[in-house]
Amino acid sequence: MAQDVAVPVWKKWMEEIGEQVNFFLRFVKNIFVGGFEWSEFVRQCYEIGYRSFMLVGITSFIMGVVLILQLRPTLVAFGAASMLPKTLSVSFIREIGPVIIAIICAGKIASSIGAELGSMKVTEQLDAMEVSGANPLPAYSPQPLWCLYYPLWAMQLACLVVSLPLTCAIISAPRCMPQR
Repeated sequence: MAQDVAVPVWKKWMEEIGEQVNFFLRFVKNIFVGGFEWSEFVRQCYEIGYRSFMLVGITSFIMGVVLILQLRPTLVAFGAASMLPKTLSVSFIREIGPVIIAIICAGKIASSIGAELGSMKVTEQLDAMEVSGANPLPAYSPQPLWCLYYPLWAMQLACLVVSLPLTCAIISAPRCMPQR
């Protein structure tokens, strides 16, 4: 029987780093070499974009209500209550809307992509692709990154369409607002 040879820890560490660098280089090569699958693009846009509309709509409405509750007493105290709709729309379009939508979508979308890849790893689909000689890199493909671009613009518009009219309706009902 052959004796087990102890491999130093630093050598294992270097091998792991080499495997990760090799994977990264193959991934980058796959971005420019791999074909673009339109059916997968449409599926990812549906998963990433359309299924996030409800979350974005509810969050943007709540943000609009909170913003009104914060701004109205101050603007009324200065006699500028008529500036509330303009202030709300400018703050949503320029400042808060894009940042909040990006943060919410990043969390939701990254977790769904990570869960999909994790389930593929746990069920050994990626290993099966490697054993069969297929390239498993398209499973990690950057296609979901391309699918983020268009749905995020649509979600920004949805945020404006949902939050601004509803919050302006709240503004026009002053008896519902707390007076200070």
